[in-house]
Amino acid sequence: MVSLMLNMRWVHIFLQLFLSYYYVTIAIRENILRENGSNIKSWWIQHHYLMVGCGVVLMTWPPTDSYHQFSLILHAFGLYVSFLQIFQTRYQMARLYTQRALGKAGEMDVVNTDTRDSHWIGSVKLLLPMVWFGHMFQLHLVIYALRIWLRFPKEIHPLCVSVCNLAMFLGNFSTTLIVLREKAKNRRANNKKTQ
Repeated sequence: MVSLMLNMRWVHIFLQLFLSYYYVTIAIRENILRENGSNIKSWWIQHHYLMVGCGVVLMTWPPTDSYHQFSLILHAFGLYVSFLQIFQTRYQMARLYTQRALGKAGEMDVVNTDTRDSHWIGSVKLLLPMVWFGHMFQLHLVIYALRIWLRFPKEIHPLCVSVCNLAMFLGNFSTTLIVLREKAKNRRANNKKTQ
């Protein structure tokens, strides 16, 4: 069954079309939230538009040997990211629930960095290694696509996918580090206030 799905080009195109639609809608939503005062990092919005561009490259990649070599690892990465997004959503829901229970957030609020350390300590110990693994998996995608391009230098798609994933890896990795540094600084400031 899996082998049949991997050889069905229309399934791949439909998946990339759906993901492009998904990332456009998320980018629009986050732009609106940012205009209304949310502190969403601008990188994440740029990331969503970059994902749409990468989706277009993947949709237009003809079903050649290079595509078939890359598609299996691409779908494994997509599956991993899907599970990671579920864990991140659960983490954010728990943080928002805590804020609402403490009276610091209403029904229309989104998660911010104001939450006490209650969910930070337990949940992040599980979530952060998964995020770092996802970053390393994405770096592996960059190298893998680059190797495919070196074997098939006349095809531009592997190079474009490699460059897109490199940009996303660098942006994701650096933004994650920045957010962690900001959270640590905020935690230290909150600890000083409570002492």
